[in-house]
Amino acid sequence: MIAALDIGTTKVACLVAHRDAEGTLAVAGSGQEVAAGMHAGRVVDMVAAEGAIGLSVGLLGGAVGLILGSIRLPAMVRVLRVDPRLAAGSNLFIGMIMGALGWVGHVAQGKVDF
Repeated sequence: MIAALDIGTTKVACLVAHRDAEGTLAVAGSGQEVAAGMHAGRVVDMVAAEGAIGLSVGLLGGAVGLILGSIRLPAMVRVLRVDPRLAAGSNLFIGMIMGALGWVGHVAQGKVDF
């Protein structure tokens, strides 16, 4: 799996790809959201920027069925300048909640073989 996050002044875009049987890259999913809280490549509104990044990563994660903490954590540390310890804890908590909700969804649909 290869994941990419592009945070710009006008949009936040995510992409997940994998190598197919022939070895070429195949796009598994992508997500895009209007960037908020950014101006001239800098974060000017932390809450708005966090929302735009979170929504873009969340949409992509839902589309391809991944939690995508490997994208969220660097974005929190490098772009939003969150303390790495807080970012790591938040990332683990989000992953735990998303995993639990995914499990509940699969159980509700009868897709779990106990």
